[in-house]
Amino acid sequence: MSAKRQFVIFPTRFVWRRFKRDFHFFVMLGIIPLTLITIYANVFVGPAELAEIPEGYVPEEYEYYKSPVTRWLQKHLLQPPQQGYEMMLHRLDTETEKMRLRRLHKRIRALQAERMDYMGYMANRGPTTKYIEQIGEQYDRLNDERRDPVGVEQ
Repeated sequence: MSAKRQFVIFPTRFVWRRFKRDFHFFVMLGIIPLTLITIYANVFVGPAELAEIPEGYVPEEYEYYKSPVTRWLQKHLLQPPQQGYEMMLHRLDTETEKMRLRRLHKRIRALQAERMDYMGYMANRGPTTKYIEQIGEQYDRLNDERRDPVGVEQ
């Protein structure tokens, strides 16, 4: 009796169905509002028209675009072209400065190798430097006293 009826194991479709449901939900969550906003902007606001610029008025950068959606994106989300240009110039200047410093470092290494020199770390004063300077000052003072005694007039 049990030879005819079998329990067939097959993979579940739960994960696939959940993926389809979530994908559909999030796509619709984005597409529906964007479609409504675009339709509203194109039907009720409409494209920009060329008009004479009033005297003394300086137009903003976003006012040069024709589409209302593009104008809104330029005004609220994107950076002005001048700012992008200045940022590019700053990056170029930084890279140029790095190249100059690398060239200088390479030249310093070449001169050190040519003259068989080494780097002198003058800023780092060790703990014994202070005492060596004190001993040198005392030595100079003693030599001065030996040459010019206090009570002797010449």
